[in-house]
Amino acid sequence: IHSIKMQSDGKIIVAGMSGNNPEYFFTLLRYNNSGDLDTTFGIDGIVTINVGDDIEYATELSILPDGSIIVSGSAYIDGYKRFCVVKLNSEGNVDPLFGIDGIIITSFSAGDQSSANSVIIQPDNRIIAGGYTIQGSNYKFALARYNTDGTLDTTFSGDGKVTTNLGASNETIEDLILQTDGKIVAAGSIITGGHYVFALVRYYANGIIDSSFNNDGIVTTFFPGAIDNQCNSAALQTDGKIVLGGSSS
Repeated sequence: IHSIKMQSDGKIIVAGMSGNNPEYFFTLLRYNNSGDLDTTFGIDGIVTINVGDDIEYATELSILPDGSIIVSGSAYIDGYKRFCVVKLNSEGNVDPLFGIDGIIITSFSAGDQSSANSVIIQPDNRIIAGGYTIQGSNYKFALARYNTDGTLDTTFSGDGKVTTNLGASNETIEDLILQTDGKIVAAGSIITGGHYVFALVRYYANGIIDSSFNNDGIVTTFFPGAIDNQCNSAALQTDGKIVLGGSSS
């Protein structure tokens, strides 16, 4: 399990991966608030989705107001790891009107490998996914925004996609926050000076970096005495402050 969300009716949805080596699939389960599987969801409470060729995993899920479910993740397709977003209806069926048969595969450059590690829903139901793209040997922060039908939203950075090079290596988004003013906060980790550090970037709603945030839109945090620091999760307080969580070794 990589993600868990509670519906407004108290039912719980989890998303992750299941399978047997070398084949793994996007997997979702829904539980009643009593803890037993909700048999009205998928097949006896379980949904598995074959997105690509073999190793496929869901990283995070978000729930739309109508009960539809958006899932981010990655899948190997033709030998390349791909940035994926999937939509299901509230019964657990893949929505054929979204993307291509309910699935979106996004490439950020020719021959890149990528993963969607987080997904959030805007109040207008547009979808923002974040993760990383590997171009050559360089990992970069990667964001994409989609319209409600799964097409890329060209009002976001002109083509629906944003890559950010923070001047380090292994730059990956692990979580996204949508502020009340529409700004997007991407939290993750990068390697700089031979060590992992927490990294935070804030963007305007149009995908442009917000330079009013720490003067250049970017914040990195290193814990003194630690070798590596990796950010896995982020949350927004009611006063607008941002909290990051992860590990420090």
